[in-house]
Amino acid sequence: MDNNPFLRTLSNLFSESTLRCGLYTLAFLFCFYFLRKYMLRVNMNRWLNSVLTAWLAVLVIIITVQSAQNLASFIRRIRFDDSANFHIKIGDIRFIILAPIVLALLFVLYLWASSYWKRSVKDIVKIMIIEGAFAFILSMGTMVITQVFILGFNNILVSLSIWIPGPTGCALAFAFYNYYIYNNRLKFREKELQIVRLQQQLSQSQLDALSSKINPHFLYNALNSIAGLATSDGLKTRSMAIALSKFFRYNVNKEESNYVSVSEEMEMVLTYLEIEKIRFDERLNYSYNIPNELEDELIPRHILQPLVENAVKHGGQTDNLEINIVMKKDEKNIVLQVADNGKPFDQDFSPGYGIKSLYDKLDLLTSGQYEIAFENHPKQVNITIGEHKKI
Repeated sequence: MDNNPFLRTLSNLFSESTLRCGLYTLAFLFCFYFLRKYMLRVNMNRWLNSVLTAWLAVLVIIITVQSAQNLASFIRRIRFDDSANFHIKIGDIRFIILAPIVLALLFVLYLWASSYWKRSVKDIVKIMIIEGAFAFILSMGTMVITQVFILGFNNILVSLSIWIPGPTGCALAFAFYNYYIYNNRLKFREKELQIVRLQQQLSQSQLDALSSKINPHFLYNALNSIAGLATSDGLKTRSMAIALSKFFRYNVNKEESNYVSVSEEMEMVLTYLEIEKIRFDERLNYSYNIPNELEDELIPRHILQPLVENAVKHGGQTDNLEINIVMKKDEKNIVLQVADNGKPFDQDFSPGYGIKSLYDKLDLLTSGQYEIAFENHPKQVNITIGEHKKI
């Protein structure tokens, strides 16, 4: 067996040295992992940062092992020979300085190569095999180069059979380390997805709450108008009741998307105006200008009705209230405009519930990609909605 390199290799492969090399490598990898979290705060080149972090990690391991050996030697001497003189072994200073540099450069070479195949390989088993194999080849290659430079090609097979525990332990450590990192990242991504889902559910709940709240004053006024017309004008009473039913059906339908087409939103607004026109009779007139190409454009639900309701509320005392609705597209922005000839906005104008809920809804749906402007010359409210991801 001693003269057979193959049998010697097998003997060394499953030896205590393999386990020791694996544990040393694993200690280095986790030391690098935790040091990297702090070193990333330093503003320097990414690869230089990696070299410095790896160097520090190797240095920590060497100093720790050297200190542990000195402590064990000290305890052994004290226990068995109290009179013996104890000398702390510092080791070869050149080795302590140069070895971490060489190992750090080799590790960064590994990181550089690893960054390429990790983009294409997603299977953890394949990653473990590739990482372990590459670590084995890199460490074994380093040993071969060292052997050739120092001793030449003499007895290279014998040397490799003796050194086999190092690359093997290194490969096993890298495989385990990558499995640990992969699982950690997987758990982190799952937590991120859970947070995103919870945020979406919260946003949807808030949107549902905003959509389900209808201005009670409008409901009271509409019902009072129906009651007042019931004994004098049955046709108007019927029309108003049907319109009110249609309006409520649109507002309480929770299964619909947060977005509707312009034509659907306009249908709801016209239903609302039909109800108000029955209430105000000839004192309310309205018009709208919606280009045909915008009818299928998607906009947030219930975005126009609060503006129209605001115009009716603040202009209802006008003898002949005119409301004009305009919609257009400016590059990637959609512009909605509701103008009326009612009382101008006060300088200390404070939006009511309907407009406030509109702000809240647009905050949730557009991530702030919108603008609401109140103008008096002429009197109008403009909403500009920028390009955004629809939720």
